[in-house]
Amino acid sequence: MKNKSGKGTNTRVDYDKNKPYTSNPLFHKLGEYFTMPLGGKYVMRGGAIDTWWYRVLKRIPEHYEEHFYEVARVRLANGEYFNTKSRRPIPGCPFDRELVTFVLTEHFCYNTPYLQIVTMLKDRALEISDSTLGNIVHKIIAYFRGEMAESWEKEIQKADYWMMDETPGMVGCIKGGTKSYLNRYFWGIKAKAMKLVWFLYENGSRGLKAIKPYLDQFIGFFTTDGYVVYKVYEKEDHPLQTRSACLTHIRRYFVDALEEHRERALIETVNGELKNIAQIEHSRHRSFNNFIANALSAIAAYCFFEKKPAIEVNFINDRQLTIF
Repeated sequence: MKNKSGKGTNTRVDYDKNKPYTSNPLFHKLGEYFTMPLGGKYVMRGGAIDTWWYRVLKRIPEHYEEHFYEVARVRLANGEYFNTKSRRPIPGCPFDRELVTFVLTEHFCYNTPYLQIVTMLKDRALEISDSTLGNIVHKIIAYFRGEMAESWEKEIQKADYWMMDETPGMVGCIKGGTKSYLNRYFWGIKAKAMKLVWFLYENGSRGLKAIKPYLDQFIGFFTTDGYVVYKVYEKEDHPLQTRSACLTHIRRYFVDALEEHRERALIETVNGELKNIAQIEHSRHRSFNNFIANALSAIAAYCFFEKKPAIEVNFINDRQLTIF
């Protein structure tokens, strides 16, 4: 389409909701797949059967089929209503199981961008825009999360050791009718022994109220950074939860201190001995008990070193080493 100046525009002229995504769609009339039950009758509108089209996209190896089902509403003799075509497995998603599996695997397992997936689909005669694909994937994820949330949360609560952190990310927000992307916080809970990770989003909040409902139900040890919210669980009124400091963050503070401390060579030596001699950093444990055993043995071994660097420090009892 061109404007008066002769320049091309992207103005949309076809607003047909049933425009096929493929070049050879298959249309199924009511009589091809539906048999009216005894005593039933179609719902009428304007003297004709009230029908509409129900799109289903199926993934067939090396090509795709597009089916349109003519759908009507039926009133049974007992007064109940139902549609001639059952609802989609995933609300709002026209993909069948094979196509859902293909798209999710490509995007989340192989990190394939939507635009590249669209190209792959187009090569197999399925033309769909990247924005439409993105919207469908969001509906799929929302459905899966809603169906799995309760069982997943119950399962992760069975673990006795969590690793937790909060991190910012770009989130689409609507304010005053305008959509924009803003930095908001997510929470991550990892039960390493169970190979489970659960992400939380509470309107971008980084406050205690966002994570408290989950930690209050948890029984065991959890490792975090030094964020003040977690320190609530160091108090005596939370005997079922024990917080431990993250060794990675502790090491980072040592490294940061290198730039300020006049005897930074001593700090660097401590890090080097723990890493290279005691091998505290290279352990990978699926059991919290094994992790503690490794950390204690490394510290014990360090105590028996003939020569140890020494620096002047002041200790504050903040219960960080309660687990020891």
